[in-house]
Amino acid sequence: MKNRSKPTVSDFITQLYQQYHYDVLKLIKMKCISSSKQDQEELLQEVFLCALKKRKELETHSNPIGWLALTAMNCTYAFNRKMRDYEKYAEKRMPQQPVEEKVEIRMENKANTISQQEALKSVLDALTDLEYNLYVLYYCHHLPYSEIAKQLSMKESYVGVRIHRLNRKLKLLAKNFFEEKV
Repeated sequence: MKNRSKPTVSDFITQLYQQYHYDVLKLIKMKCISSSKQDQEELLQEVFLCALKKRKELETHSNPIGWLALTAMNCTYAFNRKMRDYEKYAEKRMPQQPVEEKVEIRMENKANTISQQEALKSVLDALTDLEYNLYVLYYCHHLPYSEIAKQLSMKESYVGVRIHRLNRKLKLLAKNFFEEKV
């Protein structure tokens, strides 16, 4: 008769990890507001640490991937809340400056110095009313697409497309502005 031993704790968790870690990481990447791979991997570790702590419950659970997915979502939502709270805290601590004064970029070429304020004014004057409103709401007020869509009465996906086009136009206008001055 063979001696069959019960799987050890580490065997069970290792098996779970090997079987489901890609799925759990994929879920974390979808839900996490941070694009940092390190943050996402730390969340993955936190999920499997919870699995280790709740091993007995998980061993008898009818749907371990469901348990892991729910734990991953809860850990990710908690992380997202902390990140948002930190951003709000940092925003309160940092004095707000007008966009024109935040950074002054100077381009020097044979005694020609052009301030960012002059360039920004020239570029913003070339925008349509809708483009200017998008610029202010997205870059100055840092509103999400959903909020901008509500304020401008358009679909959220359309806001994303318009902001993408606005980025290209701003780059082109800025490039043309500096080429004219040189």
